[in-house]
This record gives sequence, structure tokens and C-alpha cells, in this order.
Amino acid sequence: MRAPHSWCVIAVLLPLVLASLTPGIGFELLGHSPATSGPREPVAALSAVSGGALLPSAVSVGSDPLGVAYDSGTQQLFVANFGSNTTSIVANATNAILATVAVGGRPAAVAYDGGTDQVFVANYGSSNVSIISDTSDAVVASVAVGTYPFGIAYDAGKGEVFVSNAGSDNLSVISDTTDAVVSTIPVGVSPSGIAYDSAKGELFVADGGANEVSVVSDSSDTVVATVSVGSGPAGVVYAPDDGDVFVSNYGSANVSVISDTTDSVIASPASGSSPEGLAWDPGKNEVFVANSGADSVTSIGASSHADVATIDGLGTRPYGVAYDPGRGAVYVSNEGSADLSLVSDASFRVVVKITTGVAPGAIAFDTGKDELFVANYELDTVSVISGKTNKVVATVHVGKLPDGLVYDPAAHYVLAANNGSGNLSVISDTNDKVIHSIKVGANPVGLAYDSKNQLIFVTSFSANQVWALTVTGSVVAKIGVGLGPWGITYDSKQDRMLVTDFRQGIVSFINGSTYKVIGISSVGPLPRGIQYVPDSKVSFVAVESLNRIVGVPVGGAVSVGTRPLAIAFDNVTDYLVVTDSGEHLVSVLSRSGSLIASVDVGPGPAGIAFDPTQNELFVADSQWDGVSVIVV
Repeated sequence: MRAPHSWCVIAVLLPLVLASLTPGIGFELLGHSPATSGPREPVAALSAVSGGALLPSAVSVGSDPLGVAYDSGTQQLFVANFGSNTTSIVANATNAILATVAVGGRPAAVAYDGGTDQVFVANYGSSNVSIISDTSDAVVASVAVGTYPFGIAYDAGKGEVFVSNAGSDNLSVISDTTDAVVSTIPVGVSPSGIAYDSAKGELFVADGGANEVSVVSDSSDTVVATVSVGSGPAGVVYAPDDGDVFVSNYGSANVSVISDTTDSVIASPASGSSPEGLAWDPGKNEVFVANSGADSVTSIGASSHADVATIDGLGTRPYGVAYDPGRGAVYVSNEGSADLSLVSDASFRVVVKITTGVAPGAIAFDTGKDELFVANYELDTVSVISGKTNKVVATVHVGKLPDGLVYDPAAHYVLAANNGSGNLSVISDTNDKVIHSIKVGANPVGLAYDSKNQLIFVTSFSANQVWALTVTGSVVAKIGVGLGPWGITYDSKQDRMLVTDFRQGIVSFINGSTYKVIGISSVGPLPRGIQYVPDSKVSFVAVESLNRIVGVPVGGAVSVGTRPLAIAFDNVTDYLVVTDSGEHLVSVLSRSGSLIASVDVGPGPAGIAFDPTQNELFVADSQWDGVSVIVV
């Protein structure tokens, strides 16, 4: 009766580029893309994503898009196309290209000047900076700077733009009033990423060839401190809430956190391989790091300095990161696959994995205690996880092969359906102990709670029955249904139970008062989990053989991942979430059934439950023997 095992891992999120990042350690940019094997002619596309879902349209930009800046005045994106010597201007509301502006050779970095409403583009190949008016979308000036400019940052306090010149080991300071270089500042070897610290009036510059960061005062235009960091510092970003500067170390696969009070490294959280660009997300107070060697993004808590999440499933060689405050979104540029995407920073992502017992499957959330109960199928136990700490706080021994769980809020009990012993274990959430067992039909699998009548319904797979009973064990009814009843859900609006009949490919409807089957609906071979959508007349069924979610009784189907098993409803976001056991995914759907996002989780995702107190989803990864926790 056990749902077949398969694999799944972690993730979700997005694409675009920050103005102040470097293509690689020690400046291997001349041939560009040192990880590339052989020449390529990429055609880039900007894919906009909201809430984790790709919008229908895709906007082509130039080749090798690198630097990206958000213009808060016009709510437009400026994309430096390194391979085509242009800058694309994209409307972030419509994802349409508004203009393509010819700039200098090999444009690499972009910065927006809010004081003059101009965009500054560092042209690595022609050693100059193009200045674009965001009113006319035309180049209004060109300023010669040092050799191989690659990083760029706007200093709002002085009305100046700082450009790091990797070939001449200095910074060019451009006045945004005169559009002329007013100072040249020597720094370390191969400067690249650069960030402005508004609280101190200082610039932090990653000296990639010296494994140092130069701290430059914008009052004296001199280096006032030098900080040793990891190997090959590349990108830099300032997080003002805590007054810290984050530096990605390309060669040592970590991030150096520098206090701007002491100008010293106070933490070194790990990142993925070959980290490059960074961006600070003020909404989350997190720093996002593009790991070009791992095709992932690492999210780091700006206060905790600890890794929050790793986001996989991006394009090839994610390069830079930028934040759009207008949409609360994070952008990552995939330099290797030549595409850009936009994703909401509220998107689903795995934040922690919790080890439980062997082959965890069903999950139930206890609203009274803010605890998750996880059935460990092959250990005959149930793990109890605190929703506050995400730690296992108890292990409860139950019957053989626990396959289903349900929480009874009236009695404060959790019931486990023991497939192998044909009974239910009743667990008190007061002491996390089994207080009694209830004999039911052969091979119980699914459980549902009838909130109106305060009854428990359990599917008996081999007896082709559904049993209705009280929590004390009194049997109210034994209802014959189709062949192999599996999943079950309670429709509170219609006062009825809906049961998936696995061997017959149908859903049986049971009246909650008469306990009689009042109808059936054909859904397709091998239906598994079923979930009622609150305050509606619709339930959704995971049909394993079709890789679809089917609505009943109204019909309609949505394609999801391979072999969908369980479904849960997130009543905070109004999302349906489905475990796709064949692809180590969780599919996220709207209340109406539209696919919104896919999240990589652990191997063999089976059961799923939502914790509304912590706004998290818990997914039982049956082949990993643990639970993935997804922040919503």
C-alpha cells in the first residue's frame, strides 16, 4: 500500500545582475566566461516571474547580459549586454523592451544615479563609462576612465559615481554634475566589485588579485583601511540595517562579513562554488549570493550571518544579483545560459531539513501545540516536531507501518492509521503518548476529520470501505466504496467526504449525515491524495498515472510533476501544494488550480502539511528519512 519511492531536492527563485560584480577571480574577463568551453552565440531572454511563476511573455535582450540596475524613478531595468555592446531598457511592469541603446565596448556593470536620473554603464572593453538619460533613453555623455572598468557604484552623499578599474588598479570618481572624472584613487590589485556605505560615507572595494578589500573615504578620496578576506573577492554589497558589508570570495566559496565599525571580518558564512554578485533584500534583511560554479543562489541572514537557504534550478553560471524594491523581487543573471528572470522574494524555498525516522510519509499539523506529527513508515513510529524550533521533540511508537495521520482539534489527539496492523493509534498531544488503539478495516491508509460531527473517517484499502468512528473507538458506520480507497478529505461546505478509489480511478462522494455514497466522479487511473479547498465546492485529486491534479466535481486538470501523491492547502496564501514523488518536487498551485511554482525538496516526497503559525510547509522526504521545511 506504500506510495512508491523516488527522488527530490531543494529550492526556487530567480535571475538578474548587480552593478558591482566581477566575472571572475584575478580578472579573467578578456576572453569572458572562463568556465565556457568553446565559443557560443547566446540569445538572451528576460523572463519575468511573480510569486515564483513564469509569466507568459519572454523578452529577448542582447547577448551575454551581465550588469543590471533598477531605476526606481522610471521602474525600468537597465541590462548591460556584454556581447552586443548595448544596454537594453526593460519595463518591469510589462516586461517589454522599451529601447536598446548602443554604448561602449563590452559593457559589464550598471548603476542608477537617483540624483540626476541617469544610468552609468562601465564599458570594460573601451575603458570608458556611458551615461544614459532615463528620460530620453539616449547616451548623453561618455567619460574616459582607467583600464578595464568593471565595478560601479553610486555615492548618493556626494553625488558621485565610483568606477573600479581592474586593469589599472584604481578607482575613477565621476561627478554627476559635470560628468567628468574628479579624482583617481589607487587601490589594491584587480579591483572589481564595489559598494557604497551610506552610514560611513565609505566605499568598499573588492581587490580580487590581493584577497583584500580596500575601504575608501569619500571625503578624502583615500584608502583608510585594508581588510583581508577570503580568496578572490569578487562582489560587494552593503546591508545598512546592521552596518555590515558582505564580500563574495570566488576562490574560497564563502562570504566575508565586514563590520563597518571595526573594519574587520566578523563572520565567514559558506556559499556555493565560485560566488560572484550579491544583493541586499531590505524586505527580508537577507543577502543573496550568486554561485556561478554551482548554478545556485545562497541566501544569508544579514543579522544572523547564517545561511538561510540554497536556491537551485537556475540557469547556467548565475552571475549577478539585484533587488527591485518596487516589486519586492530578487533578480539573478544567468551568464552561462544568457537569460534573466525575476522572482518574488516571498517565493517558496527550502530553509531547513530535519532528520526523522526511516521512510517518513504522512504529516499532520497540531494547531493546538504548533507541532508537526510525521509517520515513519518503516520504523513504526511517529516523530513530533516543534513548529517553533524545527526540531524533533518526541518519538512515539505506534502500530505497524503507519501510513496516515490526522489531528482531532476537539480532543487534542493525533491519530495514526497503521497499514500493517489494521488499527489506529490515538496519540495525546499533552504527553505525546499512545493512549489507546482502535481496530479498523484491513490496511487503513487515509484519514480525515469531520469538524461538523467530530468524527474520524478512515479508508480501508483492502476491505474497500470507509469507516466513520469517534475518537474513543465507537464505530458509527462502515461504508462500502470503490476498489482500493486511498485518500480522503472532508468538504465542510457540502458536509461530505470525498474518497479516492485507487484501483478504480474514481472519487466516491459520501454524505456526512447519512453515511451513504451519493455519487462518483471519474478522475483517471491511480488517484492518490485529495484535498478540499475551503469555502468552495471543489476538491483536487492527485492522479499519479496522469501526472495531473484533477478538480472534482467540476472537472478540469493541471499538469504537475511526475507521480503526484499528496496534496495540502495553505490557508494563508490560498495555495494548493502537491508532492511530486517522481521528480523530488513540490508543485504550488493557486486556489483555482493554476500552476504557480515548483520547489525542489528531498528524495521521495510523500506527505505534506502546512503550519499556519510559522507560515511554513513540511514535506516528508521518504527516501531521505527526513522532512524539508519550506518557507512560504
